[in-house]
Amino acid sequence: MKYYAIRTNDQVTVNNLINGNTQNFAIDNLSWYQNEIAVGDIVFIKISGDDAKKKYGYDNALKAIGRIASLPYNIHIPMDRVTNHYTIDIAVDVIFNNIITADNLYIYPEVLNSMSIGASTKGMPNQAIGQLNSENKGEYLIKALIDLGHLDNTKNQVLRHFGITNNSLSKCTINTYYL
Repeated sequence: MKYYAIRTNDQVTVNNLINGNTQNFAIDNLSWYQNEIAVGDIVFIKISGDDAKKKYGYDNALKAIGRIASLPYNIHIPMDRVTNHYTIDIAVDVIFNNIITADNLYIYPEVLNSMSIGASTKGMPNQAIGQLNSENKGEYLIKALIDLGHLDNTKNQVLRHFGITNNSLSKCTINTYYL
């Protein structure tokens, strides 16, 4: 199982996520990982978009977790491109009541630089999809969401659901001294 971060600014999809609609949806015009994506892989879904193009009031942030529900299809090379683009379907597992920003995750060093979800120290590629498999960033993101109370891990159900056996997670602590 692999972990991916996907950004969508499709206003119909964003509206459905904001309103708690868990129906499957398609993400198109993806160009990376076409041959690596598998049905069942975990997807962290970030809603995004330019403020001027938003039809609904929302902040760009992590809003849901889902799974890849289809292999890539509609594979084509757009006229102005040189690489394949494709579409996948996403099945939504969890929609968060509140958005989760990079600031919310700043205290977890393991999720730094996790494809515009965690705080960024390096800058992030401007892609709609990215992997979170290096350094177990996907697993650490799940653990951070549990620690923050966004996922209920009663009896370790969430960890088992995602195949996570180690529940350790670091948290930055900052001591402030006033003179």
